[in-house]
Amino acid sequence: MSIRQHEVYNDTDSLGCFYDPADNRIFWLATSSDDMTKAVCSDHCSAYPYYGTQYSVECWCGDENADYDANGASNECVMPCAGDASETCGGSYSMSVYQNEVEIPVDPAYRGCYSDPGTNRVFVQDDSSDEMTAEVCAAQCDESAFYGTQYSRECWCGDINAQYSVNGVGVCDMPCSGNSEESCGGSYSMDVYAQDPAYLGCFSDPADGRMFVWESSNTAMTAEASR
Repeated sequence: MSIRQHEVYNDTDSLGCFYDPADNRIFWLATSSDDMTKAVCSDHCSAYPYYGTQYSVECWCGDENADYDANGASNECVMPCAGDASETCGGSYSMSVYQNEVEIPVDPAYRGCYSDPGTNRVFVQDDSSDEMTAEVCAAQCDESAFYGTQYSRECWCGDINAQYSVNGVGVCDMPCSGNSEESCGGSYSMDVYAQDPAYLGCFSDPADGRMFVWESSNTAMTAEASR
C-alpha cells in the first residue's frame, strides 16, 4: 500500500536478465522466501520502480538510480521460482529484472522507505503520537537533518551523518495515525525525509579561496537539484 501523493511509473514489465555479482550488487535484497514468484517480489518492492528475482528464492528492490545493466546482460536466468515452477526467478548471480508499476512521492524531501531493525536503529526516536503525520514529525525534528515516521505513530530524528539506507529497503505500508491518507512507515520500516535546507545568505567565493569543492555544472540548475 502506498498512500502519499505520487507520480506513477508505467508497467513495462521485464527488462531482461542481468549479471549481479556479489561485489557489485545492482539492487537491495528485500526478502528471501520459499514462496517466491514475480508477483510476490513486486509486492515486496511496491514502493520502488525496479525489482528483480534471483536464485529461485530471492527478491531484490531497486530505486530510480539503480544501474541494473551495469554488469552486463546474462543468459543464466534459468532457475524456476520457488513458489511457482512455471516462472523463472533469475539464476546464480543473475537477476530477472522488472520495472514495477509503482507510485513514488512527489515530495522532494522524501528519501525512501528503509528497514530499521531494533538491533541497528538509524535514527533516534523523538516522539509517539496518535496525531502523527510527516508534517508533525518534521516540526518535532526541526533541528535535525533528517526525520522519519514509523509504525503509524512514531517520529524519529536523524543527524547529518545518519546512514538511513544501511539496512536496505523496508516495507512502509501503515497509514499515519493522524491522517490515514498518508503513509507513516511500517513495522521496523521507516519513511525517511530530509529537512528543507535553511538559506544562509550570499557570500564572496574567490577562485583562490574556494569555500566548497566543485561538484557539477548544469544548465537546468536549481537549489533543489544541488542538494
